Amino acid sequence: MTHSEKLLKKEFKIQSMDELQSIIDKKTEAFFQFNFFTDSKTYRSNILKLIDEINSDGDLIGIEISAMKSGSMIRSFATQAYSETIGKYKNQRKALVNHVRILLNL
Repeated sequence: MTHSEKLLKKEFKIQSMDELQSIIDKKTEAFFQFNFFTDSKTYRSNILKLIDEINSDGDLIGIEISAMKSGSMIRSFATQAYSETIGKYKNQRKALVNHVRILLNL
């Protein structure tokens, strides 16, 4: 299970990315224009790009944490990289949660 799937399951009980895709498919073009100021095709590509970034940053954070725990020479570099990555990762997660809230009209 990817990092974004875990987030969606925890926050909204969405079980898979296919379920999110079906929610997006049910919305009208006017919905996307009114809420996101874009068409549905652009929105879909942007949300998929955001999901991919969340998943790759989540994997990177795992690598950075293991490098910090290893006690090697790269520990200080891994600590600095972790602090930069975790901020970006948290902001991306918040953005995804906010988008899904709007999609679900919560």
